[in-house]
Amino acid sequence: MNHTPATRILLIRHAQTVWNVEHRYAGSGEVALAPIAEQQIAHLTERLKNERIDAIYASPLTRCLITITPTAENHGLRIIKREELRERNLGDWEGRAPREIHKTHDGYHFPESAYDGSFRVPNAEPLDELEARLRAILHEVVEAHPGQHVALVTHAGLIWMLQNRIVQNRPSHVRWVSNCAVASVVFDQDHFLLAGIEEQDSYLLPATHVHIAH
Repeated sequence: MNHTPATRILLIRHAQTVWNVEHRYAGSGEVALAPIAEQQIAHLTERLKNERIDAIYASPLTRCLITITPTAENHGLRIIKREELRERNLGDWEGRAPREIHKTHDGYHFPESAYDGSFRVPNAEPLDELEARLRAILHEVVEAHPGQHVALVTHAGLIWMLQNRIVQNRPSHVRWVSNCAVASVVFDQDHFLLAGIEEQDSYLLPATHVHIAH
């Protein structure tokens, strides 16, 4: 019986933006990187230097493209820009900080409340549509790259969606990943399995490593 080799996908969150620092929702718009982003990107680039990467797909937002450009150059790969990897459009909440939203949403928690369905975000992209487009690009990638290792450079909301609705081995605690975190996913025998989430382990970010057996 033939068995197609498993495809490994690395979902990488972009480096820190000025709105990440201010705890504001960036959503699907362009936001400048924060000063610390340069160091984060250098650390990520070193982390991925000897990683097998056969293809790189990225959100078209500048924060993702800048984050992965050094790695693409190291591996001699072009960056394939895909709208499906763009962050969720958060409608009326884009650019807003928790102190503003708390006034009208009792029990609100940043940033999860925009993604866990506990509040309706006015004029935002529906969560079901976010899930559908993430599923679409994941299946396209595994079809195009059987048995290969592929990097998808994206945003925290999509990595949250992956953990919460797409992987078969959903973690007991869905994590909001840090900037430049790397989530590893394996597609094997028609299932997406979360293999682990690796945060930046330098002084730049808290050292947190989670490995999930599969």
